[in-house]
Amino acid sequence: RKNHTVVLKAIAQMKAEPIYEKLCYVVCGRGIMDADLKRLAKDLGVDDKVRFLGYRQDIAEICNASDLFMFMSFQEGLPVALMEAMATELTCVAAKNRGTDDLLEESRLRFKATDVDDLKDKLRMAMSGDCSEEVSRNKAHLQQFDLSNTLEAVKMLYYTEIHI
Repeated sequence: RKNHTVVLKAIAQMKAEPIYEKLCYVVCGRGIMDADLKRLAKDLGVDDKVRFLGYRQDIAEICNASDLFMFMSFQEGLPVALMEAMATELTCVAAKNRGTDDLLEESRLRFKATDVDDLKDKLRMAMSGDCSEEVSRNKAHLQQFDLSNTLEAVKMLYYTEIHI
């Protein structure tokens, strides 16, 4: 579901490109696919470009040390990790799905989750271009999901439902 495979394949296909030297893909979290993903990275010859960090509690620090954020899940409801990356003003490359569409509705850095070539194009764009305008737009858009705004919307929903 988290779709790291598409990123590993994209990185492998970019070996001959100048930006390959700049790549380091960091995977935070644990799951049943850990061993399979590590094996795939090795089989594709990109294990030197991938770091599997396991469960972390220092995501803000990792985001602050990063140049961009990849969010490649096939499906998400409300992608909190993406929201955290947007809040730290990272350039965000994300798969198109219901959750990311809501957060990154105007982003030019969304890709079809199964399309390695589309992802490579978005990675090239994110790594070689100035994305500051998009980052600012994303952070501003994120404000509508602020807890105070969300609580008010929920209150209005319940108030409306109760008084119908």
